[in-house]
Parts: sequence; structure tokens; C-alpha cells
Amino acid sequence: SFPRFLPVLQLRFSYFIIIFFFRYFSSFSSKINKGMFFYFLFIFFYFVFILYFVSY
Repeated sequence: SFPRFLPVLQLRFSYFIIIFFFRYFSSFSSKINKGMFFYFLFIFFYFVFILYFVSY
């Protein structure tokens, strides 16, 4: 029931979120653990994956 341009907007929105995500963690990469970084990265991409399939 959603319009067809919504996945394109959501893809562009998730792209800006990914850019902000890497800019935010680049300053904290020396402070936090690498395991925690990949854990948050996995949760983030899983969240984007769920949002992308909910839009259909």
C-alpha cells in the first residue's frame, strides 16, 4: 500500500544514517572495544534490514 518511491527514500535515509554512524564511531573507535563496535554494527544493519522489508 506504500508508494513505489518509498524504498528509494528509505535507502537514501539509511545511507545518511550509515554516514553519521561511521562519523560518530570514528572518534570513539580508539576508546571502545572492537567487539562492541561490530556488535552495534550488526544490530544497526539488522534494524535497517527490518525497516527495508517492513516498507514492502
